[in-house]
Amino acid sequence: MSIRQRNDFNKRGGTSTPRKNNNPLITNKNKNKNKNKKQPSSTADEARSITKSLRRTQNLLSQELHRVAHVSEAIDADGKLLGDTKETHLVMNDTVKGANAALRNLELQKRKETLVLTGSMVFFFLVVAYVLWTRIRIPFILW
Repeated sequence: MSIRQRNDFNKRGGTSTPRKNNNPLITNKNKNKNKNKKQPSSTADEARSITKSLRRTQNLLSQELHRVAHVSEAIDADGKLLGDTKETHLVMNDTVKGANAALRNLELQKRKETLVLTGSMVFFFLVVAYVLWTRIRIPFILW
């Protein structure tokens, strides 16, 4: 025992009670050892946690990429469908314009035929009236 330790032993009354180690170097070494032991495991845990998080993020981004790819394909398909519809519409528009022109021609011919028929009927009735008046001399026709 050193002189200091003996003095401490005598001051306590000569009893051998366990005493705290007041040497800060030993305590700091133990704490540093504990910290060093905890830090690698906590660092490893943090690394695992970050890796898990990054994998989840990667999976999420992969799913979103697939979803966006499907949406893009759907938009392309819809765009093609709209383009085909536009072409069909333009063809039908030309057809409708032709049909409208044909209908206008038919209506014009109908008017001409109605006018000719009406004129023919008027002429026929006038001829019949003239024949009846000249041959039969019907008095109700005032002439």
